[in-house]
Amino acid sequence: MSIGVFEEDWNFYLVGSGRQTHVLGLRKVSDTEKIMVRYSLNGSLLDYIIDKLQDDNTVIREQGNYKYHFDAYHNILRNEYNMNLIPIKKKVNNNFNYVDKPNIGVVDPETIVCKDGITRVYCLGFKTNLDESPILFYVNDDKDLESYSNWESNSYYSKYIKYLK
Repeated sequence: MSIGVFEEDWNFYLVGSGRQTHVLGLRKVSDTEKIMVRYSLNGSLLDYIIDKLQDDNTVIREQGNYKYHFDAYHNILRNEYNMNLIPIKKKVNNNFNYVDKPNIGVVDPETIVCKDGITRVYCLGFKTNLDESPILFYVNDDKDLESYSNWESNSYYSKYIKYLK
């Protein structure tokens, strides 16, 4: 059913029934090209299709990124899809802080396998984003372990959240 002519080269039709009803706009651009536009009843664009008749009586239909090739009997000869790939841009920022709280630190025990086959800790390291270099405690005797205990209970370092690596 034709619902009117708004421009001389466009014809609009009400097509379908019930929830599948839509408005179809047809425009004949030339003897070899026509445009079909389909709208929902609330005015949203559903399809924009361009049909082009070729010299060998085949039709090329362009619909979005798709291109369909039909023969004279409406059989699909082939279809093409134009993929516009946009590369993912990598954010380059060497100063990116991965931790929201800069007072989170990591305690890293360094180990060595001794001649008797037992793995022993010989050094403890502590690193945060606030320090330029890690604080190291070498485990040679009980004094070094005592200095680590004193360091851990020190009021300056007690504000750090420590994770064992």
